[in-house]
Amino acid sequence: MNAPGGTLRFSVIVASRRRGRSLKRTLRAVRQLDHSAFEVIVVGDEAARSAVDEVGAGWVRFVAFDEPNLSAARNLGISASAGEICAFLDDDAIPEPTWLAHHQEALITREAAASVGYVRGPDGIGFQSRAALVDHEAETHELALIGDNPCVPELPSGRAVKLVGTNMAVRRDALAAVGGFDPAYRYFLDDADISLRLRLAGCKAAVVPLAEVHHALAASDLRMRNRAPKTLHETGRSTAIFLRRHPGADLGAIRARVASREWRRLERALAKGTIEPRDMNRLMTTLEEGWEDGQSALLPDRPDLAESSERFHRVAPWPPGHGVLTSRFFRRKAVLAQATEEMNAVGRRMSVFSYSLTSWPHLVRYTEDGVWLHTGGQFHGKGLGLHGFRWCRFASCVDDEIARVANRRGFNDAGSLLWAGAANL
Repeated sequence: MNAPGGTLRFSVIVASRRRGRSLKRTLRAVRQLDHSAFEVIVVGDEAARSAVDEVGAGWVRFVAFDEPNLSAARNLGISASAGEICAFLDDDAIPEPTWLAHHQEALITREAAASVGYVRGPDGIGFQSRAALVDHEAETHELALIGDNPCVPELPSGRAVKLVGTNMAVRRDALAAVGGFDPAYRYFLDDADISLRLRLAGCKAAVVPLAEVHHALAASDLRMRNRAPKTLHETGRSTAIFLRRHPGADLGAIRARVASREWRRLERALAKGTIEPRDMNRLMTTLEEGWEDGQSALLPDRPDLAESSERFHRVAPWPPGHGVLTSRFFRRKAVLAQATEEMNAVGRRMSVFSYSLTSWPHLVRYTEDGVWLHTGGQFHGKGLGLHGFRWCRFASCVDDEIARVANRRGFNDAGSLLWAGAANL
């Protein structure tokens, strides 16, 4: 997929700490991006170095950094970057093949300095984030956009397009002009802060619905694999720092609002069984301790992001085209092996659509071998509840799903769908 107006050079920056396994999956997906001019920079610890050695040797640049500060890690990536655009991913995020191409189209056609895409949640279907604005109280305001075309929303006073750290792209000169990410935010609100500073600097930001990333939400120092929080310290700390960086709000009212919001989230987690009753007060105490920490923390200067002396380490383009295999549930393992073999043999992106004779909800995931896998029930009726039933032929179910993801996966480009077939249905 090529955007009008030429090709921009992208530096894809991934910060990683203690998540080598998920980083390997992210790098496999990045390697398959459909773009002719991008480099990849991983900033991380020894686990990240091992992942790069295994998956990204020769095409990923590694910057060593082992501190729990996402903003500082991203700034090191920016400092090392040689592209015109810095695009950011988390180490548990999987970009669709056309991710950079859609960001590029928006940046060029909308004459934007920054762009933000949509993020799907762990099931690969529901959205984790779409279009939104952020204000000087760190509150998010959802936007109701119609259609898939990129746009630059009209902005009320005091609000900015909310950039999302796991799916955003910013011109490097704009990042340098505002001092990059603020290292005062070790985690949380770093992207909201830079959204507002870019707006104040006069930078336009575009929303790009088709620039999609799937966010798996791997375990970290702050949350468990089931998304339950281990601590709310950084939430309280970053909120307090945000209000110091963007003064003028009623601190008492916001503190109460944040506490109420987090308590409701814990109640939902308790209802799901991901935390225990005894965790409630303990976690709320960490929130209050974080707030106090943020109120007294020293606020560091933002870095000088001078132009990098590094050469642009262009990743060789992945071969064009995308293969599709279909199967019933009982043939899934064999068909996945066939898809992996074909991908490795000819360097072809592969998607497998494998459905059972049930009404189970659909799921989308990117396997550790590098294949897109769509599963669920052939008779699942979207919008009809968890097990909503609708009559549907297998071929129609597959066709509907291919049509749904075509613009993201790259099926719509001429000659892209090189081969499609049913593997021994």
